Amino acid sequence: MKNKAVIFDLDGTLYDNSSLAFRMVLRDLRHLSLLKAERKSREELSGRYFGDSGLLYRALFERMSVISGFPVERVENWYFTVFMPAMTHILEKGFQARPWVLPLLADLRSKGIRTAVFSDYDFAQQKLSAIGISPNCFDFVTDAFSEGGFKPCRESFESVAGKLNVNPSEVIVVGDRPEKDGAGAMAAGMLFRKVNGNEFEL
Repeated sequence: MKNKAVIFDLDGTLYDNSSLAFRMVLRDLRHLSLLKAERKSREELSGRYFGDSGLLYRALFERMSVISGFPVERVENWYFTVFMPAMTHILEKGFQARPWVLPLLADLRSKGIRTAVFSDYDFAQQKLSAIGISPNCFDFVTDAFSEGGFKPCRESFESVAGKLNVNPSEVIVVGDRPEKDGAGAMAAGMLFRKVNGNEFEL
């Protein structure tokens, strides 16, 4: 493999997240309007570069506030104390890494190929641990907030490549969503490989 680094998406890529949204709704029915606002706000902000985690969080919470009708302070409190902890807890109780993940990571490390996780959601390290993957399996773990923009933001992908100390043309992005992972990768000049299930190889 001539590439020097592999960037992995997390949700839907390193584990099967097909039932996650349904479980989140069942767990937090009283906050259904906030759940819907969170998802809609992410879509509206996708691809935009803010360049700073604080600015991106502010944009997300302000848009969620408009959509849901709740004050920004309540939206932010719900996100950090209910929503993201609940997601991590659900993963810990009922999800696990796809069978190819750990063997592939070990193989890449043995070949000196650098690896990273780039998730559109925060709490990435906690979520990795919840599905049975040590964050130490990667050179580093990051998320859209840390990189300044939700996928498919080109600048965010370029930032991750910079932290890996490689040129974008030397990177393969592994993800489950061509419209997010694939579009961002290709905009940054990276290769993209789509995960289709529990059988995958580079």
